[in-house]
This record gives sequence, structure tokens and C-alpha cells, in this order.
Amino acid sequence: MTARMTLLQSLIRSAMPSVLGTDSDLKKRAMESVERRKDANGETAAFFTETNENIEQIIAGLKPEVDDSILAICGSGDQAFALAEYGARVYAVDSSATQIAFARYRAKLLDGGNAEMFLAHGKDYLSIDTVNYFARRPRLDAIRSNLDRVSFHVADVFNLPTELRQRYTKIYLSNAHQYVEKIWHKEMHDLTELLAPKGLLYAAIQVDQFDECCRMRLKGVTTQIIRLHEGNIWDPSVYRKLPDTQRERGRQEERREQACQGTVVDA
Repeated sequence: MTARMTLLQSLIRSAMPSVLGTDSDLKKRAMESVERRKDANGETAAFFTETNENIEQIIAGLKPEVDDSILAICGSGDQAFALAEYGARVYAVDSSATQIAFARYRAKLLDGGNAEMFLAHGKDYLSIDTVNYFARRPRLDAIRSNLDRVSFHVADVFNLPTELRQRYTKIYLSNAHQYVEKIWHKEMHDLTELLAPKGLLYAAIQVDQFDECCRMRLKGVTTQIIRLHEGNIWDPSVYRKLPDTQRERGRQEERREQACQGTVVDA
């Protein structure tokens, strides 16, 4: 084993969120609720009822803080709730009104103190990784106390309405850039224009649409650390927005940026 790999393995332990004791009774009741729902042939309109990403990786990659303003893909709401634990202001968006309604209902359940159904609602199964992450009283209490910091919006992350076109310190993209066929450089560029200098973007799969004019740089060490974490089917990447002082680096980058914005540049 190389010294670099040993260092990365030690870094991953320090980078991942601290382990809290799992509430075994809550975990058991949530899993029993899922089984009862399966026996009753219960159905839900939501397509995504639970994330299949590793939440610890997302938290380690984005490092949410109280002062953060985070734009996040909603899906089941798992990631938005996890980010809210740290007091960040989270704007969860999804083009599916059904997914937004599903996440809002889960927030209502937790706000009402029903942690069991917050974990189990609408699910045909409950992944061990997800239930182990959330079934911890200090964590659920923190999320519950910060629910007013999370808002849910029916919106396309690549075509946001005016009220959501603001400055964000971090963006959780998941794999949205691959989920829709026609997401090219222009769409990714427009999205990253909303990201503050030195801001972070987390993608479940490496982003190929970035170009020099987007001013996004892969955080290599952070990306390697979170990829070493076991039990994940994704290949996540974390990018950092370069400061404004580095925006203009020669005539070629200037031409690229103006071309990306659809303007004509003289030779």
C-alpha cells in the first residue's frame, strides 16, 4: 500500500460525518412499517422514495455550514434533509411536482414528531445505509429544528425561475446532468454562474460539460477521499468555483466565455 493511499484512507475517516449511535428501536419500527405497507400492497405516486447515493459522501463533499445557501436536487428529499441538519439554507428543486409533494409530506411528518413515518413513508424497502444515517435522535432533532430552513420548489435546475436565480454557496447536482439527454455546456455554464466564487458543486457522476469558461476546477483530494468510501454505486466528484480574480486568463478564455453566452467575438 502506498503512502498516498494510506494518507487518503486516514483522511476519509476524518472527513466523514461523526458516527452517532443508531436508535435501534426507531430503526426497527420504521422497517416494520415498510413491511406492513408491502403486505397491504400500498402504492405511492413518487418514483424516488429514497436516495441510492451515499449521504455521508455528500455531506463530506459539500461540508454544509450555517451560512450556506445550497441549491439541491430534491428527489426523495433525503439529501435536502441531510444538508439541513447543519443549519444551511436549502432550496430543493425537482421538475416533478409529485416528488416535491412527497418531500414536503415527509417534512410535515418529521415536523409533527413522526420520525418513524418520516423514514418509512411510501417505501417498499428501506436501505440499511439510509436508515442507519437518519435513525439517530440527535440528527433527527437537528433536522427537525431546521425544517424552516428548507424550501421545496417545482423547478428545472437548468432553467430556474427568476425567484431562484440567486447566488448559492454550494450546489448539490446529483446526476441531473446525465438524467436529461440534452444538457450541454451552455446549461451547465448558466447553472455555475449562480455559484459564488470558491463555492462547491457536488455531482454523483463526473461532469463532462464543463469548459474553461465555467471556472470550475475538480477538487482532486476531496474527490478521491469520498470515492474511497465504501458501499456506493456512484463515482462522485466535487468541483470548486475559481475566484473572480482568475476569471480572465488570456484571450482564449475570454473568447470561450463570450461564445458560450451566444455573443460574437471578433478575431
